[in-house]
Parts: sequence; C-alpha cells; structure tokens
Amino acid sequence: MKNFIDSGKEIKIGLLRGGPGKERGLSLNTGVSFIKNIPKEYIVKDVIISKDLSWNLRGVQTSPEKILRDVDLVINSIHGDFGEDGSLQRVLNNFSIPYTGSRALPSLMSFNKYFAKKIFENAGLKTPRYIIVKNDLEVEKIALDIFRGFGIPLIMKPVSGGSSNDIFVARDFDTLLFSLGDLLNKYETILVEEFIEGKQITCGVIDNFRNEETYELMPLEIILNKGEDFFDYSKKDLPAQAGGTTFSCPTSLPISLKKDVQKIANKAHNVLNLRHYSRSDFIVSPRRGIYLLETNALPDLSENAPFVRELNEVGVGLPSFINHLINLTLY
Repeated sequence: MKNFIDSGKEIKIGLLRGGPGKERGLSLNTGVSFIKNIPKEYIVKDVIISKDLSWNLRGVQTSPEKILRDVDLVINSIHGDFGEDGSLQRVLNNFSIPYTGSRALPSLMSFNKYFAKKIFENAGLKTPRYIIVKNDLEVEKIALDIFRGFGIPLIMKPVSGGSSNDIFVARDFDTLLFSLGDLLNKYETILVEEFIEGKQITCGVIDNFRNEETYELMPLEIILNKGEDFFDYSKKDLPAQAGGTTFSCPTSLPISLKKDVQKIANKAHNVLNLRHYSRSDFIVSPRRGIYLLETNALPDLSENAPFVRELNEVGVGLPSFINHLINLTLY
C-alpha cells in the first residue's frame, strides 16, 4: 500500500468530533487522542460538531461545505447518534469526501442491535436469545409475558447506542418491571435478551494489515468489579482502586477459545460489511461457549480504550495505526 506520508503530497485532514448524542464526551476524548497521535506530516483541522449539529472550526460556526472542500479526507470520531448510525456518512458521501470507518448502510446495520443480530443469525453466529419490545403496549403485561417466556436474569438496553448507556440487568420481576418502564419512557424500541454469565471479552480487527485481509487483534478480557454485571464504560479511565475496570490482554482464555473469538470477530466484521476496523464484544460461558453480543463499527480510540490496548499488545502504537487508517481511506 502506498504511504501518503512519503508521497510528498500535503494531506489535509478534517477531524470530526463531538456530536449530538449521549456519547459526545467519549467522542471528544477520542478526538483528543487522534490529535495527539496523528503523524505531524498531516495538517489537521479540528472540527467540533455541536449538539444542534452545527459545525465549528476554531470556535466559529462554519458550513460543512466550506470545511469539506478544503480537506482531503475526514476522520470520523463521533460516537453514537449521527456518527455511527449512517447519518454523517451520508453527508460525507454527498460531498464525495473519503472518510474513515464504515459506509452509511453498514454503519446503520451495526448500530441497530436488532438488525445486527438478524445478520449474525443468518451467518450462523451464536448470539443470546432476545426479544424486541416497543412502547405501544402496557408495561406490566409486557413484563409478565417476558418473565414467563424468558425467565431471569435478563439484560435490557436501547436497540441503538453504546458505551453502556441505559443498560439494566433484572434478576427479579420487580426490577424487570421498573427497568422496562424506565426504558420505554425514553425509547420507542428496546432489546431484551437473556443474561449469560461468563467472561466478558472484546476483540478488534483491522483491514489489510500485516498482509492479512482482516487482521485479528489479541482478545482482551474485561474483569468486572464485585457486584457489577456489565462493563460500565464511564469507568474505563478510572484507576482500579477508585472503582475503575481492570483489563487483561492477553486474556485467561485457553488458546483454542482465543482463536475462536478472533475468527468470530473477523466473520462479524465481514458479514456486516464493515471496513477499516471494528471491535466485537462477547460473553464466553464456561458451560455454553462463545456468544457474540454486538459489533462496534467505530471503536473508541482514547488512551485507555480496549481497542488501543489490543493494538499495544501486538506492538502497534496509535500513530502507526492512524497512519494505516489514513492510507486505507485514501488508497
């Protein structure tokens, strides 16, 4: 692959961060990580997307057209709504600007957990049993039907979104009823799935890296604190003594299971038709095996993020990865 740093061409990058959603803070931090680690040979224009979707360059509201006609490519670091659901991708397509990450439709399909699960099922990838619940029925009736049909424990979350926002685990009917009511007051549609006990594992992949079409990173284990049921992303940057999450990379899984996780992450990336990079999340049950939970088409790249730790484990620093990402986008 051609390296644009060595091409002699001055490359201007529009770095987009912020956005309107609940993951705005995460997006701003990912953007800071990019700014710190983009090789100095590139010229970076730091663009903040406001909650009202206005574009701001150097603190001044500026039209997308004016910004985009003066850059060679866009680095998308907007997590959640607008940045991961295909909306931003459609804007960039309209201006014919190359951009990092997946295209519009694959982004939408991975961002919507129901769409992604249907694709996983059709590809033969094992995922927890689930039901989609809409807010057009009486909550108590829905809770009773789910309780009788699924049993407990259960985990509930919005159909779209990430970073552990509005996730509930119910181990009794009262918690199920309360959690359903809370979520259905906020969202039109939610996902309810069986809660499977096991190791929480994540694994990233990269396109066209180290002579592999889809290169599999080393799986990482998320070690929860006592009393926690799932990874609270807001604790990612906290030290362990302050309640932060502990990560182990490589994991404690047997080699055969590690390889299986990598193969599934690879397959999930490709059946969703994602590009450049992605990260898949798993539960590995000692009795029931590996379950694919979801695939993130735009993984967090802030300093302590799981994907960055996985890069480091295989000897790849962020500047090198970002340069690869830029080359993938422009080549």
